[in-house]
Amino acid sequence: KSIEEAEVSPLLGFNFATEDVKTEITNVNNVVAQYTAGLQTGSVDPEKVVPEYLEKLKEAGLDKIQAEAQKQFDEFNANK
Repeated sequence: KSIEEAEVSPLLGFNFATEDVKTEITNVNNVVAQYTAGLQTGSVDPEKVVPEYLEKLKEAGLDKIQAEAQKQFDEFNANK
């Protein structure tokens, strides 16, 4: 019954093409690698480090990645 009533994800069948944001993805991954251990272990002050982390993600191109993903998803939905 739960399977029959399950909502189908709108992402089903969507594949994000990363070619246009390859550099930004690499940059974001580097920032994540730099900050993850300290944030996950609590060895840094999150009040100070989280805003810095978010700013570094923006500088690395996170907004561009998100915009590209949204553009592709909107095109995917328009062609369903």
